[in-house]
Amino acid sequence: MKDKKILIILITVVVIVISVIIFLITRKPPVKAPVEESVLPEKEEKIPLTKDFFRFSKEQELSKEEKEELGIDPNLEATMKILPAEESGLGAPTPVVTIKNQQQIIDADQDGLSDEEEIKLGTDPAKRDTDGDRIDDRDEIRLKTDPLKSDTDGDGFEDNLELKFGTDPLDPQSRPTH
Repeated sequence: MKDKKILIILITVVVIVISVIIFLITRKPPVKAPVEESVLPEKEEKIPLTKDFFRFSKEQELSKEEKEELGIDPNLEATMKILPAEESGLGAPTPVVTIKNQQQIIDADQDGLSDEEEIKLGTDPAKRDTDGDRIDDRDEIRLKTDPLKSDTDGDGFEDNLELKFGTDPLDPQSRPTH
């Protein structure tokens, strides 16, 4: 009886995680604000759920209804499979949608870096701003600041404040003055 309860809880958690990943893959990216005003979207959309989700353990053709539910043009050829947690690199089962034999780039946090790039960089694919300095990870790469440190140059001022006040977040001698 105890094993059955644990199995039910495990299945429920996996379904929720997969549903959230599908939601993140299929939602439209928010409009990017300037670096110092970067914010996450305020309202959440409904998470799309597909029927018989576990049939995707092998690559399967998506039905017209499933394509519509996932926000994919129903006239396109599309398949989906679920990568096991150990293969996905994200620590959770991850859906992979292929449209006309082209894999969709997965960017779960919608920060402009693919989940694969974030894994290579060591940033969190589930967070737009891994270090919490209010600069998206992609913008940190572009600016050459460290997406893993809120204060790249270690001068006591977060990177976003240095950018706001026109000082160099890469130079510890360049500090904002009040």
